[in-house]
Amino acid sequence: MQSVPVTSVERIAWLEQSFVDAPLEYHPVAPKRLPNEVPFTSDQMITGKHLCDGNLPIPVALDSESFPVLGCPLDCAGCSVPVHIRHAPEVVMRPEFWARVFEIINDTVVQAYNPGLQPGEEPRYAPYMRILGGEPSTYKPKRYIDDRIVTYGTIIDVLRAARNQPYFMAGLFSDGVSILHQPDIQEQLTQVLERIHSSVDYLPLDTLPRMGAAEYSDRQKKAAYGGHMLAYFAQHGIDAVANIVLIPPHPERGEPGNLDQVVDLSRWLWDRGITTTYCPIISRRHKAQHGREEQAYATELRRTHTPLLREVVAALVAEQLAGRGKIRNSRAYIEGIPYAGVDQLIGWHGEDGTTSFSPNGRMGYDPMFKTQAELADAPGGYYGYEDHHGKWESLRGSNYLEMLSREHAKWEQIVRSQRQVLTRVDAPALVATIEDAINFWEQNPHWLEPAHGDQGAWWGNTIKNTKVGLYKGVYRSDIVADRPVETI
Repeated sequence: MQSVPVTSVERIAWLEQSFVDAPLEYHPVAPKRLPNEVPFTSDQMITGKHLCDGNLPIPVALDSESFPVLGCPLDCAGCSVPVHIRHAPEVVMRPEFWARVFEIINDTVVQAYNPGLQPGEEPRYAPYMRILGGEPSTYKPKRYIDDRIVTYGTIIDVLRAARNQPYFMAGLFSDGVSILHQPDIQEQLTQVLERIHSSVDYLPLDTLPRMGAAEYSDRQKKAAYGGHMLAYFAQHGIDAVANIVLIPPHPERGEPGNLDQVVDLSRWLWDRGITTTYCPIISRRHKAQHGREEQAYATELRRTHTPLLREVVAALVAEQLAGRGKIRNSRAYIEGIPYAGVDQLIGWHGEDGTTSFSPNGRMGYDPMFKTQAELADAPGGYYGYEDHHGKWESLRGSNYLEMLSREHAKWEQIVRSQRQVLTRVDAPALVATIEDAINFWEQNPHWLEPAHGDQGAWWGNTIKNTKVGLYKGVYRSDIVADRPVETI
């Protein structure tokens, strides 16, 4: 692996070379001789005027993500995030910047989504933000002043500012490794956390392993840290959420994946008071982003995995219906994994996405694609992330062919117009892929039916329950209920 350049000049050149084929708004800049990570267009940058006026440069959705840092202390083999992002120097904003952003979101988003709200009245809709990275627990903004390093705070200050807002709620997303190696931070977090997320993709080991050189088992090692960290905070009464990525066997390295242990892993987490979410391993959407390395996505779900995925889904639904499961996803989303989660073809068609905030105060329309034009040119986003908004709850397998046809018409029009695609997508090849998917599912309609036979009990998601309003609370044990099936 190429070593990280040392001098600022080398770093700038390195970043520029890495993004030589990217859209212009992604080209690196060097404010005050310190290279930024990957800048957006200037009209998405939060300035002092925005902070004073209380109006951010782009509208904030109910769902948002902030990245106090993008840097990561780990160097896991096969990481899909380019090295020049993981280990590039960053401009990191101080805690008071984030405190003011949270305050603005609390005020503006609540008003925007609750028109006519009266003073003292509890809003029906409240904003939720995931705070992630990189590894956010390593956040420690500092400046050099007269040859001295002055530190301005830690992630504790950021989370305390979030907790102090009356409606706005934030959850921390950590891999667990850094937190469990910082006992002081770990203890302080129990006083400020409202929710904590982590990825736990394998059954955690009984004892924490040493995190040494990068190797294929890093995901398994990290699972131990993530699982034990969540168990620690769950014991302290904090809402702990584990996300399980559904990983098939690696086609070349012989790695087993986790599809055969998802149900046992879920039970391990539920027994410790940890709730769960699930998502397919994301490949198509990531590969569409400039700067990603193709070889990082050899492990991807295919239609040959659909029968096994249906078995996994049926078992999870059965656990939830029996009252043993603590699943936060909607049933519709879970049931969609064997087809929509495998294809990863359904993209955005003008709907609001997830607002994102970068370490230096730039805003975007999505955690990966920072402009609306790019968002429209990236397949896979609607299913991959949108259970958070509840947009998937009313959809069933019977709607899926209709969604694919809409996607096909969109990309056919792009091909006919011969316009430049802003993401790293081969539009004619994607059209052919969608046609192949339509043909396959038309010939196998039984695989679009619910994996679990009980079609009377569908439930909504509780991923984004907030402090107040419609989603007040953390996890409801009564979410399994009969409800009418809506149509698109």
